[in-house]
Amino acid sequence: MSAERSRAAIRRLRLRASAALCLAFAAGCVTERTVDIDSDTPSVRVRADGVYFENRRASDAEIVDILESAGVPHERSIHILAEGDLSDLRDARRLMATLARAGYRRPILVTKRHASSGMVDPARKAQAQARGAAPARKPIRYKGANE
Repeated sequence: MSAERSRAAIRRLRLRASAALCLAFAAGCVTERTVDIDSDTPSVRVRADGVYFENRRASDAEIVDILESAGVPHERSIHILAEGDLSDLRDARRLMATLARAGYRRPILVTKRHASSGMVDPARKAQAQARGAAPARKPIRYKGANE
C-alpha cells in the first residue's frame, strides 16, 4: 500500500510541476527597464543635433514615456546634460516644458564640470600684496527706539 501512495505522490508532484511550467511559459517573461537618473551620469542629453536618451536619439514624448514606464517619481530631479558648444537652448527648453506638462517639476539643465588652474604671475601677486587688505568699513550705527 505504501508503494501505491508513493507512486500517487510522485504523479501529483509531476502534475504540479508540469502545470507550473505551463503557466510560466504561457505568462512569458516580464522585464522591467531601470533608468538611472542621477547627476553623475545624466541619461538625458541635449546636443546641437537633437535630444538623446542613453546615446539614442529620442523625441520629447518618448523620453516622457520612458521615464513614466520606468516609474521615475515626478518629484525627482532630472538632470539634462547640455553637451558641447550648445549655443541654442531651444531644444533643451522645449524638453523641459514637455517634462513640466507631464508632471515632472524638477528638470535641471547641467553642463560638464570644468576646472582649471595655473601659475599666478609673480608681478600680479606682488601688486595684490602691495595693495594690502581692503580698508576697514565704517561700523553700522543702529538707531535706538527713542531717536
